[in-house]
Amino acid sequence: MAMKTFFLMLVLWCSMPLLTAERHAKWILLEINEEKANIIKHRDVEHREDVDYGQWAEPTMSHTHEHGTVSIYYHLEGRTVHRTTRLDPRVMIYEGQKDGELSGKIKKEDSGVLAVTVPHDASHLTVVHHSPPDARWKVSNKQHTLAIDEKFAVLAGSEGTQNQITDAIPKTVQLAGDPARHLNIVMVSGGFTSDEQAKFDAIVEMAGSFLSGELNLGSMAVPALPAPWDRYYPVVNVYSVFQPSKESGTSFPLDRYGNGGHPSSPGVAKLVNNNLDCAYGTENVKMLNCDHQKMLELASFSGAEMADDQTVIVGVANGGVYGGTAAAGKISIYSGRWKACDITDLVQAAQKCKNGYTWLNDEYPTTQQNMFLNVLIHEIGHAQGELSDEYSYNLDEPQKLVRFNCHWSSTLAVPWQHWIDSGEIEAPTAVCSYTNYFKPTAKRCLLGSGRAPEMCAACAETQTLAIMKQTHELNGPRCPRSGETLVIVENDEEWIIGLREKFFGGGVLMAKERFVLSPFDWPAEVFPAGHKRTDATGTLPLRIDRGDIATAWAWPGNAATQMTGPKGSITNPETYIKFTGKMLGVGEWSIVMDITDNSEFVKKSAWETNLRWAAAVKNMQNNATFRIKVVKDSDSQWGHCTLANMKRLDAATFKSNQSSWSLNQCPNSVTGGKMGMASYYCAICDPGKVCNDSFPAKPFEALGDLEAAYEAVETKLIQLVLPMGAGAVLGCILIGAFLTWRWRNKPHSVIPYPTVLVVCRLILLTIQFILLCASIAVVAAAAIMYNNLNVYGKTLAVAAIFVAAFLYLVAFFGFLGSWQRSKPTLVIAGILLLLLFLAVLGVTIVIFYIKSNLDNDTFVTTLQNAWINQIENNPKSMCRFQAELSCTGFKENCLLGLTSQCPKDCEVTNAKYANTCWNLVKGQVSEYAGPISSALIALVLVLFAALFLNWAQCCLIRRRKMTINNRLTQIPEWADTNAEDEAKWAERRAVNALKNLNPREAKALKKEFQKIDKDSSGTLNVKEMMVFYKDVLEMPLTVAEAEDVFRMSDRDGDGTLNFNEFILMHTNADDEEKKKQQVLADKRLVQLGIQSSILDQMYDLFYTADMDGSGKLQIDEMKLIFKKVMRRKSGPSDAQIQKFMEKVDKDNSGEVDFFECCQLLKASLADNDSDKQTNKANKIKPQEDDIAVTPVSEDGAE
Repeated sequence: MAMKTFFLMLVLWCSMPLLTAERHAKWILLEINEEKANIIKHRDVEHREDVDYGQWAEPTMSHTHEHGTVSIYYHLEGRTVHRTTRLDPRVMIYEGQKDGELSGKIKKEDSGVLAVTVPHDASHLTVVHHSPPDARWKVSNKQHTLAIDEKFAVLAGSEGTQNQITDAIPKTVQLAGDPARHLNIVMVSGGFTSDEQAKFDAIVEMAGSFLSGELNLGSMAVPALPAPWDRYYPVVNVYSVFQPSKESGTSFPLDRYGNGGHPSSPGVAKLVNNNLDCAYGTENVKMLNCDHQKMLELASFSGAEMADDQTVIVGVANGGVYGGTAAAGKISIYSGRWKACDITDLVQAAQKCKNGYTWLNDEYPTTQQNMFLNVLIHEIGHAQGELSDEYSYNLDEPQKLVRFNCHWSSTLAVPWQHWIDSGEIEAPTAVCSYTNYFKPTAKRCLLGSGRAPEMCAACAETQTLAIMKQTHELNGPRCPRSGETLVIVENDEEWIIGLREKFFGGGVLMAKERFVLSPFDWPAEVFPAGHKRTDATGTLPLRIDRGDIATAWAWPGNAATQMTGPKGSITNPETYIKFTGKMLGVGEWSIVMDITDNSEFVKKSAWETNLRWAAAVKNMQNNATFRIKVVKDSDSQWGHCTLANMKRLDAATFKSNQSSWSLNQCPNSVTGGKMGMASYYCAICDPGKVCNDSFPAKPFEALGDLEAAYEAVETKLIQLVLPMGAGAVLGCILIGAFLTWRWRNKPHSVIPYPTVLVVCRLILLTIQFILLCASIAVVAAAAIMYNNLNVYGKTLAVAAIFVAAFLYLVAFFGFLGSWQRSKPTLVIAGILLLLLFLAVLGVTIVIFYIKSNLDNDTFVTTLQNAWINQIENNPKSMCRFQAELSCTGFKENCLLGLTSQCPKDCEVTNAKYANTCWNLVKGQVSEYAGPISSALIALVLVLFAALFLNWAQCCLIRRRKMTINNRLTQIPEWADTNAEDEAKWAERRAVNALKNLNPREAKALKKEFQKIDKDSSGTLNVKEMMVFYKDVLEMPLTVAEAEDVFRMSDRDGDGTLNFNEFILMHTNADDEEKKKQQVLADKRLVQLGIQSSILDQMYDLFYTADMDGSGKLQIDEMKLIFKKVMRRKSGPSDAQIQKFMEKVDKDNSGEVDFFECCQLLKASLADNDSDKQTNKANKIKPQEDDIAVTPVSEDGAE
């Protein structure tokens, strides 16, 4: 089975070209111009399995915007997908005040920006402009195709190609759920210095309190009521991102005519280095705007879903002058003036203090309260609800447009006709944005008057529908969480599951007392007489959405104990249910909570078939499903999941047992509202989900815990392996440098190398150098590509680095051993090289085997069985394989319900992909096995050549050493074997080896003398002589053998070898013997009649004394020969030697040659016999100045 699994995994890994792109999507920032479109930048973001990245057909627009739209398509291999159609981002609505009333304009700027998210493998984008035929700013239906080039890429977590954002401080203000399934509001700071972060946080807190309706309405002046936001704020995600600005405030520029400046000092420019480039306009109406590109870039750090249709970005400009701007998905608002709270003023602290700050009156115009909250709701209505301004731009609009709060006719049916019919709104009245358009009410709307405390019914309904269109789940935070199964034990313990209650109460305003809201009532002059909601005081109360939010729990019909699930309403929410494991029984169960939002602000029947708002109406009917698995208390895997065990856990024990017990934690917002609810529980998280509050979720089937596990391994690699690897490389470099230095400064062998060894060495050096370069190149390439790879790709990169490091080690030792001709180093390299060769050869054989058996039924069946076995034992791993390979099943598609080949709990990949994994892998193997095999074969051949040459060099070095040993220690041809046996010759092998050197070798010794003479004394001692034999003659000596060499070579007997003795010691033995035979064959010596043995001894004595090799002896050399002959520590005096030489030197040359010495020897032998007898008879001793010369044999006998 292990072998089958190995083959299966290897087949899957053969398809790694599919995995080089990580499971990412691309977030792309686009600039839209009149004539073209450009990609500003893009970066990788987390791929979402549950996010729709487009549709195959062009969507039908529910309405035509008068100022044009932009459609975006992305291109994959072989197909084009429509991603989105949006309002033209260049269209801007500017807001200001004039004489205390709202005033503004609509303008189409030269360029705009928008963001889209597309699949990672998209290669191009196509941007198409659309506009109605009679549009005010007509554009031709141009299209621009843009390559998603890597030059536009930026790293995740960084922004900008020049000024990267590194100081963004994101904060999650409220998390209702997955950002891809909820509306997101991201507030970004503009013009707040680092010292003003608390001020920005106070503004964000105040905005959240206002939208939720939680402001203290009874004790402070609030400019407007937040309906319908108070009801739906709990299902909206809210984020903030603070970035310190270099300077505080917002710019007031001048135009070329000198118009502009601050209202208090017209004509004087005030330019501020604002991080979002927020600036007011130069007209009398101070319209405000911030740079949309910078807003998008900063907001992308929030964690929200960064798309214009899912997220509203609010740029908060640090300024006290009323102003705002709206475009598709982006608004800019002023902050108003703020100051630090006076903590001694208890009224101020209770009423207005937020995060240590309280607001002041606006600078211009003078009003009774800060109006930035009015502007916030007003601009979100434009950007997210596509609401129109209910005041005049002083422009006519020739098109007959259908807007949700503006209409071209006052007599025909309008989109808000159902509110007219119900008596809530009167007949349409002029004007609405354009002078020839009509609006729902004259004054009662926040979109038409800066003083209005609420939206009209038409605007509130449109805003509600816009919120609900992006809200795909009404439940919000819950426990257990979405995408997981609660595991409990079958016993009588009472479990509680449910949802956060906040949304189901209908909002804060509904619970307010009438007297608290009465200050915001409409006076009689602004609404028609007889309005159905007029109260006894003659005023019209503000609209509060009291529509019911109904809930109903559905208990499983086949549970062990039957019960009726609780039902709730807006006045009595039932968001929790209690039950026990015994009530359900062992098995897997689903408890469903149905949710119905019956908002009074929305007439569902009017919009159920509307193309734009039908999805919003559908989202108002929702449900939450809770899955429970009940097990026996004896269950080996889940028996610990009792309520008692869960309640004993605290934060520390939860963390330590989280993995082994498969634990999760309920959100605090859920457990905080229910007594007795457990904070911790056992859970099984679904594939494709991360069951916590981390969004966007990382789909388990794409990365899951494998990503976290790899990050842990990566950390260990960085902390341990990389320093060790760097140390090893540095160590290799230092060792190589040291050995090279030592090799260059140590004595080298004088024995020549055979040609075959030289050639082998050169070839091996070349191969090892190539392998060194290749290993370095592999490491560099893997390091460069690393961050762009997925988990499997990174694993391959790390493996490649390790293999390259091993190859580098092999090549390093091989190169070093070849360079220095070191057999031990070559042996180490050979062993490492053999291991690497066998590994590569094995992989090559397996790939060939797989390639040749792709159509073999037995082989395929074996893999299929291994696949099924892995599904049974490791379903999560197989989920990851399917997701990474974008396939499903082995040979049978999981869409067909053939579950034997499909991993359990793997709904996403089982149902997503059409291609089976075997077909995919087979195609990949067929395509890539050829090039991979060729590369592996080439590598095998190179490694085999290196292996062969490495061991061949070892063998040649050993053979050469044996040859040298044989040559230097063999008995020469001229040796008299009868006189001297082989055993005696072997005893003197070290001395005799020197006599077997050829002239070239002897000549080379002269270059090695200084290297051998370590102490630079000019002489060699015994220790240095041993080094000489080992390094130069490649013959290690014992101490006794070295002393023997020394004794035989030390001609002057001083215990050291000087240079002359060193050189003469290496005189060639064959040449010396020939010279000796020539000298002894002299006819004059034959005539002397001296015995040949005596002549041999005399010759050896003479040439031992002849230290300079001149063939003649001087006084000092004669002194040496007398010391040898007379065997005394001190020889005769110089006077005695001078007298002796005068007798011997027949030609008066001052020197004595060998023939003259032989003449002296002949005379000495004759006189010696007669003198002995005479002296014996007369008992006379020799005179002091006479020198007695007695020939001595080599063994000491006279």
